[in-house]
Amino acid sequence: MTSERARYVPQGDEALIVVDLYDGAYGLTLRFDTQRLEALAEIGGLFSRLAEHPMEELHLASREGFVLTDSLADVVVIAGEQRRINVVREAARTILKWQQPSPDWEYVHGLIDGLIDLGRQGRSGHQYLTEEGSEVLVELTYRE
Repeated sequence: MTSERARYVPQGDEALIVVDLYDGAYGLTLRFDTQRLEALAEIGGLFSRLAEHPMEELHLASREGFVLTDSLADVVVIAGEQRRINVVREAARTILKWQQPSPDWEYVHGLIDGLIDLGRQGRSGHQYLTEEGSEVLVELTYRE
């Protein structure tokens, strides 16, 4: 993603979170690319908020600090009653809606905490935030 990231982020601005949707080796993949611990904490904070506020939805396209690639019009994360990911293609762009119950958002928040701990040790890494076999694989990367 490093070369892809360079297309969307001004040089030297590592604080931004680049969100991309592409056909990967394991199928359709939504990737959150981060370069700083503060960016990981920002994502963790969003997921924690969803864990605490059932039925809330957040639109990442309108949130400061998030940059969506040309393939995405919006990513909507939702605290709902079911676990599902809907992909709606409109022309050449896509709206992705990722919904989970609040306890699942809390679990994902815990995965991010593990990645933050790895970053504090000076290491890079990634976490898969959805289960194997999900409609869309969601991956969070740190310095990869």
